[in-house]
Amino acid sequence: PNENTKQKFPHKRWVWLCGSCEKKAKEKDDSEPGCCGLKIRCLLQDKKEDQQPYLEVKEFKLPPTSNHLLVPKEARHASESKVIKSQKELTPTKKKLLENMGKSRASAELTRNMLFDQHGVIVSKNLLFRTMRQGRDWAWGATETESLTIFYSEGLKLREQSTKYGVSGKFDALTHNTTGMLLGWYAQHPLEVLNARAYAKDAVFVDTTHKATSYSFKTGPPAVIDCFGHSAPCGMFQVPEEEIDSVAELMRFLELDVLGATCCTDGGHAWPEIARMFRQFHVEDTWHNCENGDKKAAKTIKQDGEEEV
Repeated sequence: PNENTKQKFPHKRWVWLCGSCEKKAKEKDDSEPGCCGLKIRCLLQDKKEDQQPYLEVKEFKLPPTSNHLLVPKEARHASESKVIKSQKELTPTKKKLLENMGKSRASAELTRNMLFDQHGVIVSKNLLFRTMRQGRDWAWGATETESLTIFYSEGLKLREQSTKYGVSGKFDALTHNTTGMLLGWYAQHPLEVLNARAYAKDAVFVDTTHKATSYSFKTGPPAVIDCFGHSAPCGMFQVPEEEIDSVAELMRFLELDVLGATCCTDGGHAWPEIARMFRQFHVEDTWHNCENGDKKAAKTIKQDGEEEV
């Protein structure tokens, strides 16, 4: 049965669309009454040896305006009057909801469904995107200059003494002395400072992820394991390249250079040397793929050489 299922579903991910609606209904926007809107996204699960493979539904999309919903014609006709197309028709509560969803970068589909569930109205696609963008621009800036100003001002707030945690956070942006080019930045919430000081002496899990943003910076989200066995963040940094000196400098600022600790990373070229500089044990994930979970941490690198485990 296992092989038969794999042959029937040779791909891991599936997206099923409606095969009975006319092309005109499929091309309609989800906010328009009479649209199709049906979409089912599935994932083939076949990794558990004690279970037969099965398809897990990851997303089932059927908007309230879909013609697949079994509602009387009178009710469908009445629902057309509920489609809001102008911002003047939005009450302050509805507008605030859309702006907050835009601030949190929620998807348009989730926002539309939430608005319908809470208020029973449907917003046109253009109005939905426009209002959500207003909330996002207000929170994160409409231009690059505004975004950087907000980013830096919010970062400076981390340096203030926290009355709740009894310590101050950390933030700084490193720039070139002559060109002023951004060379990297790091930030640490007061709680993340305490996480690093309490648990970094045991092990730190970190990777400078490539293509994490639309810019050239590589993102480093270090984490530790707390006393409950859960992953706990202990800061964030970005560097232009996974280069030994720049990454090591930011790790020191975050207090993650504890002597004798274990540094758990992927197979990036900089991390083995950084672990040696800090005189830490280095556990390397040479597979770096979620499909090879049983083969991760293939070797441990100590200060005096490599030891296979």
